[in-house]
Amino acid sequence: MGTLNSADLKSIFSLHTDENKSPSIKAHIIQNFTESPINVWCDYHADANNKDPITEFQELMFSYGKEHHNFVNETLFGNAVNLPFTSEADGFMQVLELMNGEAEGILDMPLICKDLDISGRPDIIRKVLDKSSVFGSHSYEIIEIKSAKNIKTSHILQAAIYNRMIGEIQKFTPPIFYVINADLEEFPYYAEEWDELLDETIQQLINVINGEKIAPTLRGARWPWESYVNTLAIDANDASLIPGIKSKRREQLVDAGYKTVNEIAKATTEDLADIKGIGDSTAYKMIACAQALSSKSIISKQPVPEFTRAGTEVFIDLEGSNLYQSESGAAMVNYLIGTVVRTHNSADEFISFFADSPNQEADNTKSFFEWASSLENPVFYHWHSYEKTQLQSMGEGFNIDNESVQFVLDRLIDLRPIILKAYAFPIYKEGLKEIAKYLGFSWILDDVDAMGSIALFTKFVESEGKDIESKTKILTYNEDDCQATKFIFDWFTSEPIS
Repeated sequence: MGTLNSADLKSIFSLHTDENKSPSIKAHIIQNFTESPINVWCDYHADANNKDPITEFQELMFSYGKEHHNFVNETLFGNAVNLPFTSEADGFMQVLELMNGEAEGILDMPLICKDLDISGRPDIIRKVLDKSSVFGSHSYEIIEIKSAKNIKTSHILQAAIYNRMIGEIQKFTPPIFYVINADLEEFPYYAEEWDELLDETIQQLINVINGEKIAPTLRGARWPWESYVNTLAIDANDASLIPGIKSKRREQLVDAGYKTVNEIAKATTEDLADIKGIGDSTAYKMIACAQALSSKSIISKQPVPEFTRAGTEVFIDLEGSNLYQSESGAAMVNYLIGTVVRTHNSADEFISFFADSPNQEADNTKSFFEWASSLENPVFYHWHSYEKTQLQSMGEGFNIDNESVQFVLDRLIDLRPIILKAYAFPIYKEGLKEIAKYLGFSWILDDVDAMGSIALFTKFVESEGKDIESKTKILTYNEDDCQATKFIFDWFTSEPIS
């Protein structure tokens, strides 16, 4: 059946492999490098002991990725072949034999290109009948499978490098390669449109592998190098430590001569406002935050507004997961609405509304709005815009009585913009946890965060409600978020700084 004989296949194999040297670039690193160059730098040049341990959420994401990959293979590529192999070279030889034998598809098996100095395992190598190759009247094209709904440049470049590899091997480069997303949609991409960016990315990657340094920035790395790179950024007093300064803004500042927090702290509003895209208000905020970090103290930016105290003060926090589809059609299932309620006549009380499964979200949300609209003279305090956005969406999506929904929405107060307008804190992120911890609040659970809560909820759902420990952890974490909101409110309304 095959066009080539054994000697021909061995000749192709020898042309692309080197028994004394493995390729220095793994094709999947192209995606990692595009998303986080410093992660790849750490992979090659940092001590592995500095890696963060894997979290439950990361394990969950890896598990979901594998499940999606397997589902796509079973659903769309049931006739494709995956054979066991003892080494990458052994697997590559089998791939050549399968291609020569006109296999309909090949799953997760190695390609090696000595000339490109790259090896890797594409998700799918699919047979094409109307394009000839070194194997005869047929050839093969590349398909990559991604669990993300929206395809990123990094996904496309990873598929592009496999497309280039298969071109070298079969002496015909497919003009189109494909990426399949979370919804099983197959997107085509023209190789020539991505060649230039792929060349640039490969060269940049080679430079990093050879030792070219990348400036460490706060939150510039992903797991498992996040903590290590954050520490390097702190040691360097990097400008990215200032809240709100992301990569593009940092590049602008560095180009203008402001590389460190201390340099920005000494700048004037006029100095920074001269930089393209930075207005007076942004410059003022950056300088105040930099001065807070440099002095390790809170900087007062303007007088504190007066608050009219309500008869019922409710501190509210939602927990949501985008790993489930809401019955309302929303991309987020809010499985927990937690509140800490304080009145003049009673002690604080934690009142929660917990959906034991995603399909209970509607009833849980209705229960919350019924309860909330029955309160006497309430004000609902929250941190950031998530609560208002989600409660409004949930009210509309579940057709909840508009009067009850509006009753809550009209009484929601987001503390974050009010507090940050008045103060700059010596912290690297202006989040609830960072500010509350700086002011002295402590969470009971130090091993649970928003992502951890999502992982715990998934475990609880998969246990069909039997994993009470996971539910208890979620509730404990959520109550602390509500208490932290109250803690910041009490600090703020006591006017500690003039």
